[in-house]
Amino acid sequence: MSKSSTETGKVIFWSLRQKFVDSDDDIPEEAQQVMYYSLAIGHHVGMIDCLKTELECPLDGYQAWVNALPEGEARRKLQGLITFGEINIDATHTNMLALALDGFAKDSDSPYQAWSATLIRLLGEIEREPAIYLIVKRQPMGDAARQTQPSFSMESEYSAENSPSEKLLSSENQAPVQNLMLAVGNSMMGDDGAGPMLFDLMQQNPIDGWMAINGGSSPESVSHQVRALKPQRLLIVDAADIGLAPGEIRIIDPDDIAEMFIMSTHNLPLNFLIDQLKEDVGEIIFLGIQPDLVGFYMPMNDKVIAAVEQVYQALPAWNGLGGFKLFDGE
Repeated sequence: MSKSSTETGKVIFWSLRQKFVDSDDDIPEEAQQVMYYSLAIGHHVGMIDCLKTELECPLDGYQAWVNALPEGEARRKLQGLITFGEINIDATHTNMLALALDGFAKDSDSPYQAWSATLIRLLGEIEREPAIYLIVKRQPMGDAARQTQPSFSMESEYSAENSPSEKLLSSENQAPVQNLMLAVGNSMMGDDGAGPMLFDLMQQNPIDGWMAINGGSSPESVSHQVRALKPQRLLIVDAADIGLAPGEIRIIDPDDIAEMFIMSTHNLPLNFLIDQLKEDVGEIIFLGIQPDLVGFYMPMNDKVIAAVEQVYQALPAWNGLGGFKLFDGE
């Protein structure tokens, strides 16, 4: 019995990476998006050759690869290829996909090691150049000789893929909590994962009197959860480049963040978030950990790891500034 075309097809990953404007001038990100979108349209109608084949795998192998992933957003994203026939991967997907594929990439016995390592490498390139896209298309084996090029869309699978219900904290009947830790950072960006690492420690071994929320790289997206909890004390933990030795810990006065936020590893004006939360939070403390290396898929510095563990150990008996120094422009 011959296999169906679904079983015998293949999956191709293309990268959209070639710029048609060569200039030394800085190009605004919005303009880059228009340029790359135009490239994709041009390629689709056969006018511009700008897509590069990065990875090919048999469709049944791809499905087994996806099935081996844990339940979650990354699996739903890649499963969209089976459902819709084509997906795009961009800068909004790098973190979740790299986290999900990390175990396969590091396991020499995994049948998916090579594919995972290749995809993680491509995700790293997207991190460095956010305008790059990956276009992934399902192709019946009978079409292999024709090398049908992918269409380019704003992803019809988004409506289905991004619809899982959020786990929100309701303000109804929610008693105020005493202490809340808000982690800020990207766990796939080396030392920028200090905050998320502390969140993981608190999830694995909860501390009486403390709750934790992981705000990731966009803590403003969980501000409603913080407001709902109305904590007496909010401790925001983030990697912050304040010019000290890696792993140094400092408490930074929230009133000073507006002037120094450009030294944050996110270039994120956390003072805006803090100002929004002041009405619902009794006390807000910003704790910064000096990073060493911040780069996609980089390991975390041992001194930064030790600093996170030191903060975790200080939480049960936290009083005032938790025993840490106040940053004074050292």
